[in-house]
Amino acid sequence: MLGFSVYLAHDLTSEDYNYLLAMRNSGFKCVFTQLEAADTDSETILKRLANLTDWCQKLDLKIIADVSEPILQNLDINVNSVQQIESLNLTGIRVDEAFQSK
Repeated sequence: MLGFSVYLAHDLTSEDYNYLLAMRNSGFKCVFTQLEAADTDSETILKRLANLTDWCQKLDLKIIADVSEPILQNLDINVNSVQQIESLNLTGIRVDEAFQSK
């Protein structure tokens, strides 16, 4: 699978949408992101993520995010709630070693 990264450190603009479109038109199928950005509050991250996932759905792009237990906790997402994780509208997640199995 060919993918590229989009980070949530800034508000997404029409320039970012055009980047997604250009990458999709070049044959890329997946966007990678992470659910944290320095000096950015959780509400802003979730708003930017919702914007990005909406664009990805419209452009038929998959979206995968790096997550860890501390990151999900910062976003007020219960790490044991599949429903809450699914509510992020991600195609997939990549769980890092900071995630504790229970």
